[in-house]
Amino acid sequence: MDFILVPDYDGGMENWGHITVSETLATSGDDAHLIYLIAHEIAHHWIGNRATIDSWNWICLQEDLADWMALKAVKALLTDEIRLQRFQLAQYVEIQLVEDFLSPGHSLYMPSKINQELINRHCYLKGVVLLDTLESVVGEQFMYSVIKSLVASHSTFNLTTFTSYFDQIRVDRNATVGQIYEYWYTTGGYPSILVENNGPSSRLQQLSKPLWPLKMTSTLSIPQFVFSESIVFASESAPLLVNLNFTSFMRVNYDSLTWTAIFKYMFEEPELFSAVGRAQLVSDFCYFYANDGVENGNILKEAVVDMVYAKPEFFELCDWNLYWCHSRSDQSLFSQVVRSLALRFSSATFESSTAFGCKNGMAARNMNQFCEKIFGRKCI
Repeated sequence: MDFILVPDYDGGMENWGHITVSETLATSGDDAHLIYLIAHEIAHHWIGNRATIDSWNWICLQEDLADWMALKAVKALLTDEIRLQRFQLAQYVEIQLVEDFLSPGHSLYMPSKINQELINRHCYLKGVVLLDTLESVVGEQFMYSVIKSLVASHSTFNLTTFTSYFDQIRVDRNATVGQIYEYWYTTGGYPSILVENNGPSSRLQQLSKPLWPLKMTSTLSIPQFVFSESIVFASESAPLLVNLNFTSFMRVNYDSLTWTAIFKYMFEEPELFSAVGRAQLVSDFCYFYANDGVENGNILKEAVVDMVYAKPEFFELCDWNLYWCHSRSDQSLFSQVVRSLALRFSSATFESSTAFGCKNGMAARNMNQFCEKIFGRKCI
């Protein structure tokens, strides 16, 4: 395959025998984004070209499968752990921008008439997290075997074709992995849960409606999936913490004592958390604080902001993760003007190393421009 660098062009595109690539990204972008872009377009020769979706309704399935493969290449080829974590952090922040501003409440099922902007606001993001979660249930090799079979046996495919490979894997007597993934794919919204640690027991409650079948990773031994609205676990040895490092697509709120303990530990030992792990906990706390979901939220909020700004080297892109701590929830955030601003910032903020500084550089400047457009003042 030939690679053609194109000026004044954003992204890349696979073609028969060659791939076009943004000249700017190829010459000034970071290695992780360039590896990701090239791997994504190579993957499309099989997922998208050899086997193609039979309707635009499933475009996110096609794009997310190519992305899932591309991220495998990034992890394999990028030997610098810091740069890999920076790339993963950028992806996490983009997911939050899309879910909060660009397409809140969206599902991955797309209308028949679409354009590239609509695809960019729905695909490549939460759908890839859902595929990662699916992999955590069935294993990497099984996922590879599904994709190999899909492109070898089908010239076209859709969601039913894909989920059929998982319909024989049951998670309980009432649900298969295929049914769960179909629900994740077709249901809009951003599920959220509350974890309350009360001495010898911990209570987990789904806050969002409708209820989701949630894949759980946790610090304690709990069921792999939670289907009910509320469930109580024994937790005598340690508090229950769930979904660390954003292994599943959900937000997590905790009782105020658990939040205090988390951030105390994070302040003392920040290097024990991954870049995404730190960002996720700060971002989740700020979101629930802004929506009056945290007891003694104002006191905790000041402590969280102070912690982040005291150790900015551990909190790259902190200005986006602290957004809801600076700005309380407001319906005006969801106007089309604000969404277009978020789209512009999300596409321009994360592709070079100069963007990542905490309270400095492009990320901070873009955040202040964002807030001035919304509130008429700077956030930081």
